[in-house]
Amino acid sequence: MSLKRMTIAALMNMEAFNVGETFAGLGFQKGVELADQLKWIAEGRPSMASAALRWILDCKEITCIIPGFKNVNQVQQNLAVLDTKSFSEEEMRKLQSFYDEKVKDFIRGPY
Repeated sequence: MSLKRMTIAALMNMEAFNVGETFAGLGFQKGVELADQLKWIAEGRPSMASAALRWILDCKEITCIIPGFKNVNQVQQNLAVLDTKSFSEEEMRKLQSFYDEKVKDFIRGPY
């Protein structure tokens, strides 16, 4: 079977995903609860969404992000992330601690 067909078959069987409702198997309600605890990331930034995109840009391992959009305004908001305040080293450590202490134990399955 070709790689393309194997990939399509895996996706159809949900084999491309971990477990649960999200890619990491984190339940929806728990995800909302945890996201509420991260509202501080928007301080000094336009929104949580722009802060999330900025965080991705600030990760040295990431070379490109491809955000979604539905209209011109969202494209402009996505581009404005380039001018959004970067995360400090302290903020990055705080986010890593948040993951280690509050998120990691809720991730199910291999990741």
